[in-house]
Parts: sequence; structure tokens; C-alpha cells
Amino acid sequence: MGLSFRAGLVGLSLALSLVACGGSSPTGGAVDGAKLAVSVAALSLDGVADVVWDIEVVNGAASPEVVWQRRVSSSGYGDGRGSASYVGPCDAGDGVAENVVRVWVVGVYSDAITSLGAFASGASNGAAGPDVPFQNPTTPVTPLTQTVTCAPNADRAVRFDVTLLRPAEQGFFDVAVDFNDIFCSAKFDCCVENEAGTACDHDIALLSDGGGQRGATMVLGFACTAGPRADVETELYLDALELDCTAPTTFGAGFSPDIVIDPSGPAGNQCAAGAAEGCAPRVSSPGVDADGYLYQVGVYRGLEQLESGTAPAQKAYWNVALGVVRGESGGAGIEDCWLRTRGTADDAKKAASVENGVIGAGTVYPYLQWEVKLGSCMAEPLAFGSPTAPVRTAYTGTASGATAFAYGFGPNRPAGSFCGAPCEHGTCAGGECLCDTGYEGATCGTNPDDCPTSGACGGGACVDGLDTFTCACPDGAWGTGTQACTPCAAVAHCDPGAVTCTSASDAVCTSCGAGYDGPDCANVDECAADPTLCGADQGLGACQDTDGSYVCACADGAFGDGTQGCSACDPVDHCATVTCSAAGASTCAACDPGYAPSGGACEPEICGLLGEGCPAGFFCDAGLAAGSPYPAFCVSSGTLGAFGSDAEMVLVPAGDFWLGCSDDGGGSDLDCGPDEHPQQLVSLGAYAVDRLEVTAADYHACVSAGAAGCTVPATTGGPNGTYDPPEKQDHPINFVSADQATAYCAWRGKRLCTEPEWERAARGGCETLPAGTCQAAMRKYPWGDAAPVACDRAAWSDCGATSMPAGSFPGGLSPYGAADLAGNVREWTSSGYASYPGAFGEFDYSAFLLVLRGGSSQGGATALRAGARAYNAPDQADALSGFRCCRDYP
Repeated sequence: MGLSFRAGLVGLSLALSLVACGGSSPTGGAVDGAKLAVSVAALSLDGVADVVWDIEVVNGAASPEVVWQRRVSSSGYGDGRGSASYVGPCDAGDGVAENVVRVWVVGVYSDAITSLGAFASGASNGAAGPDVPFQNPTTPVTPLTQTVTCAPNADRAVRFDVTLLRPAEQGFFDVAVDFNDIFCSAKFDCCVENEAGTACDHDIALLSDGGGQRGATMVLGFACTAGPRADVETELYLDALELDCTAPTTFGAGFSPDIVIDPSGPAGNQCAAGAAEGCAPRVSSPGVDADGYLYQVGVYRGLEQLESGTAPAQKAYWNVALGVVRGESGGAGIEDCWLRTRGTADDAKKAASVENGVIGAGTVYPYLQWEVKLGSCMAEPLAFGSPTAPVRTAYTGTASGATAFAYGFGPNRPAGSFCGAPCEHGTCAGGECLCDTGYEGATCGTNPDDCPTSGACGGGACVDGLDTFTCACPDGAWGTGTQACTPCAAVAHCDPGAVTCTSASDAVCTSCGAGYDGPDCANVDECAADPTLCGADQGLGACQDTDGSYVCACADGAFGDGTQGCSACDPVDHCATVTCSAAGASTCAACDPGYAPSGGACEPEICGLLGEGCPAGFFCDAGLAAGSPYPAFCVSSGTLGAFGSDAEMVLVPAGDFWLGCSDDGGGSDLDCGPDEHPQQLVSLGAYAVDRLEVTAADYHACVSAGAAGCTVPATTGGPNGTYDPPEKQDHPINFVSADQATAYCAWRGKRLCTEPEWERAARGGCETLPAGTCQAAMRKYPWGDAAPVACDRAAWSDCGATSMPAGSFPGGLSPYGAADLAGNVREWTSSGYASYPGAFGEFDYSAFLLVLRGGSSQGGATALRAGARAYNAPDQADALSGFRCCRDYP
């Protein structure tokens, strides 16, 4: 695996010896009789001839004063290869003896620097020469610092342990290389990039997914060499790989690992394919189901002997492959995760800054940092000097405590934790687990019980915490933290055991006696607090507050007394005014329209021609019958669930009628067509029919709702179309097929009427005619036997030959109250066109024709007859055809 960027480590050290000056604090330059010895030592490095440093000492005054400043070089104060020494004072004055030594790295050069320039807090400022590129651990505002207590007549040595990072000149993964000191390379491959390197081309397919295929894989690469010599021992250090997959916000305080991967397992696959969850001890997943993000973890680790020229070069590599699960259809997957880890290296045979995986406190030493957002990464190389790159170089600092790496690997160090076993609640440092606060034991797995043996919480329970305990006080007592529990002060009118408090003076009641409320159990004005008491909001009674209670004064039509509240009298069905003295003793003084008083109850009035009252869901409406030949109709309320909002329908009760031409039985209709014979006695169950034909506005609503099959009519405007013109929205819809009509009725929870249902709704059943006359007396038109005259009863050819708003002709209503069953538009039925049983010359076209009924605005009086039949193919639509719907009842 090739990585595209390499970093070399240059080891340097800076030592200073401070000698106190006597008397008052110096303010710059030398002080009589005071000496300061500063020595700078650097490793002898090929290609490095000089290192320039800025050094400053300030005293510990409230406003620190500069004791001295100096720019030094290894060529001017040492061996020319990085070593140097210098002497200067420190300030031991009263109250200011805490001196701070500040050091900046100005530059690393391949030739001796003869002109240093003045001290400039790390800026080059005159120091010029062929420089060696390196990553500077200092900036003008962030020097390396150490605090030294300056004592009179006593030397103080200050040592800065600094290892600098510089870019390497050659790669070394698969070829011999020539280098100095320690060289490392790192990368994180999320995918194979396209040729332009601008986007992922495809996943890396490395690990087996358990199904015989190689699945998506992401790879962490890490390799180092300690130099082209036979006596080197390259040792690698690496932390666990941590993944935060549940809404990470930063790689710092906002990072909470959900999956932790131990990279120290034996080389090869760490888990059974497809079983990352529970793959202990190599994978732990305290926050998620690991199988939703990983299917495998592979570790590849080893040593290689390379050559640099004729010199041997030992390389150690440590790579971790993650078999990743990508989210599907927006679900959770590896794209949600951020990954974080660190690594570094040293030469175990040299006096190094890393011992047992620990970089000592205050030591400036480079390491590699991986912080990768797995949802947006590609092939991420090691970046030199970039503070935000996903894979980058970084330094520990002089202000840092010890920096510990969890795992190590080298020629004489088998891969594993420095502590032998993972630290459960702590950090492995120098072979020991440094436990987090509140934990102890060899692996920091024990939280000791911090509760005192007895009595600490008084009457409360002691709850162990981390390095502390808390007192859990019972109801009615208070205490904070480790304070003993003390009983709360009493609150009048409070229920027993319902007092709570957090101090001696803030007792509150959580459950007061009846009629009292609030933390101090004050009297409640129940009447003001609850306007429904005594049924006051319904006009059933009036509420009057008393101390701790209330009383009710009930109104007429309600009963109750005291605090029982006022309840409405037991209902009497269809009663407008009920009176009572107690529940169950109600009588009706006045009934709803359509009902009459009978023994204190309300019985249905006979409605219109039905000979009986209207059933549930309908009321008897005489007003709707005004102008018609009939006294009243059973009309739905329009709000019942059975019919839907605004779905006004009229009732056709169960019963018999004679279908077909009435001249068979001696009736008055002498204009019958041949397909209307012979007359048939038909029995139907109760059903409801739309009072009006479906209007353009009604059908618009179905189209706008996107209901299945409700499509725009074939013709929407012009001289005849009603769908589009604003002035025709209350006209019956036309240019709709039977299929479109069926879809609309289904959308409204109804259906098209059958041909017998349509004819009975138009002519009336036998119950609407005198006994014994039904067959001959079947009405010729919905209103009776009289032919229409001009516009008195219907929209037809003698009434302008154009459609009219639905329901425009009260005189044309049927015996059940349905309008426009003659004229306006003829109406689709669900019945196929066939001859009546027993007809002469029987025919059956029901497979491809449906019956239409009712005539149209352009038809003559013969077509308006209730028995007249028309037909068309169900997918045809024209200006003269519309529809209404039916529904079974109940």
C-alpha cells in the first residue's frame, strides 16, 4: 500500500542554566555579579549544520518584566551541528522568583548562520540561509515554556526536550530509502479515487463479507523506520481506533466513542465475518450495534528489512482494515461515523523520549493524528503542517502532561497493551493503568463504595458515586450531597407524607387536602379555577365558592345539589325540552321537528308519503318539499359518518315497485319504448340517493384530491362543458364517462345507482300510492303524470335546451325528494343494457353498454319519463351525460 506523504523526525534538545542575580529585579541585559549558563544540544544530523533559537526569561511580577532576551545558534554557541550553550541571569527578587523561560525555534539550516538578526519571538528577522524544511512547534505567541524558581546564589538548569518534524525526501514502503533518524508514513484510505483525484471512483474491496464476496473496506496505514543502521530498533505506538457514530459534533469534547477497536490482536481477521457486535476483546460497542457499521476488522503488522544504499534500514508497519457497512435508504451506516486515533514511533535502542508508550511530561515530540469523517473522506494522505487535515502531524508540548499510547509493537515488543489488559476506566501509561477518578484496581474496573459505614445520611439512604457519595432523602426530608437528611417543616392542610423541601425553610406540599392547593395549601376558589363545575359552562347550574369547597345551584333541566354538581336530565330521544327532578325521571315538554310527544317521550311523525317516521340519520323535512307535489321527505343531516360531510341524500325505504312501462297494467304512460316491456314487480332494500346531481364543483374536488380515476373530463368548457366555466360550477358535471362517475362515487364512499334503484327513486314505490293501484299508478314523471310545460318542472328542450344549476326546479322533485331525475343531464347507472326478463325479442348488450336514465336538457318530454331508457359505452362521455350516487342503508 503506497502512501503519498512522509515525515522525518529530527531530535533536538535545549538546556539552560540559570544563575540568580541579587538585589532588585533586572529589567533586561546583564546584572553585575549575576551569571546565566544556557546550553543547547542537538543530534548530529546529515544535512543540518545549524539551528537558531530565540530565548527569553521573564520574572514572576504581576506584570512580568523581561530579565533578558537572546538569539543563539548552534554554530555560534556549540558544535555547529545543533549544540550550543549560553549563560544568563534569573530574577530571585521578593515575590517575583517564579521565572518563566520561553523558547522559540527560529529555523533549521543546512549551512552555518553567520548573521542571526535580533531576538524576534521566533520570527526570522535577519536570520537567513539555506533552510531545512520542518514543522515548527512554536509560533510568535505560543513559545515553549518552563517555570523555574530562581533562588539567590544557586544555579538552575532548564532542559527543553524537543524533537522536530521535517518532511522526508523519499518513500519507503516498498523500496529502499536513504534517511536520517526516524521516518514515518501514514494514510487513511476510504475508497479508490478517480483519475483526477476529485472524488471516489469505487470502494476498496479487501475483506470477505462472509457471503463469498469482498466487501467495502477502509484502511488505516502506518509505517516507520528508525534509520539506515544495523543497530536500530523501530518501535511503533498506536491508540485504539475510536468511532463516534451517533451525532458527533467535534473531535474533542463533542466526541463520544460508540465503537472502540483494539489493534493489537494477532495479524489477520479479528472477528467472524458479519459478526462485529460481540467480537470481544477486539471490538467493543457500548453505544451502538456494531454490526450496523462493521462486518469485519483486519490487522496487518510486521517488520521489513530494507536497504538505504548499502546500509540496512528496518521498517515496521501497522495497518488496520475496517470492513464497513454502508447505510441503505437513509438508514444508519458507516457514513454517520467519525474516526479518531493517534500513533508515533521511536528507536528503542536509543535514549528516547518515548518509554513504554509514554511521552514524558513537558516533552515536545511529534506524533500522527487521524481524525477522519467517514461520510466524506477519500484517499487521505498524511499532511505536513496542516492543523485540520484528516491525517496530519502534531506535537506534544511543554505544558502537556505525560502522553500515553495504549499499544506498542516492535522487533522485541510483541503487539499488545502496555498494561497487559485494557484499562476499563483509565489510561495505560508506562505499563500501568492510570485510573479515572472514582475507580481503582489493576485494570481500573472497580468503583469502591464510598458510603460511610453508618449514620452519615440520617434517615436517608447512602448512594455510592465516583469518589464520593450522595444522600437520597425520603419523602418529607431534605439534604444536599453528603448532608444528612432533615425532616421538612409541616404545611397546614397538606396530605400526610406529601411535604417536600430542599432546605429548612422551603417546605412545599405536593398533595393538599380537598379544597386546598399550591405549595402552601391555600384555599382554592374551585368555581374560578374550573368553569365546568356544576355544569356552569353548559348552563346546567351556578357554582358558589366556600372555604375548602363549593356548592351548586342547579338550573331547570338539570338536577343535583351540594357539591354533587349539576347533571342534565336523562335525555329523551328527539326531545327539544326535557324536565326532571332526578336522573331517570325525565319527561319531554317539546319534541324536535318530525317528532311528537307521547307519554313523555317523542315518537316519529309520519313523513310525507312514506307512511312512517324517518330512521336514524335522517329527519323529516317539510321545508325542502315546498313547491313540490309532496308534503315532506326524509333527508340526511349531511354530517353523519355514514354519508360524509355535506353528503346530503334522501331515503328510499325498503319495498316494492313496478319496473318498466306502466301501460302493461293499464297505466297512463302510453309513450313507452320497446325496451321498457314487460313490466316487472321488483323488491329492493332501503337505500339512500343523492338529492342533487353531482355538480362541476363537486367533481373538481375529487380531481384536486388526486383520487384514483377522478380525471379531468374529456371536454371542460366551450358552449356545453361545465367543468371549467366559473358560472357553471353549480351545474351538473358533464362529459364524464361511467368509469369516471364510478371513481367519484367510490371517493365519496358511495356507488353508482343500479337501474332499478334509479327508477324507484324517480317514480316512487308502492308505499307512496293508494293500496291496490301500484302497477297501474306508477308515475309517468317524478312529479306525476302531467307533462312538463316550458320551465315549470325540468331543464329540457322547451326550457332553453341548456343545463341549469342542480336543484333549480322544486316542482320536479320525486316522491322521495330527489331533484332533476327528469332533464338537465341523463345519469349513468351501473346496470348493463339488456331486455327485461320475458321481453319479446330478448337482447343482452350488458358486456359493453350501460344504461343511462332521466333525459337531458336537449331531450323532449318522452325522454323525461321515469321509465325511459338510454345507453352508451362506459368509457364514452358527452355533453348530455352526468350522474348521481347511491348508498345502501343502513
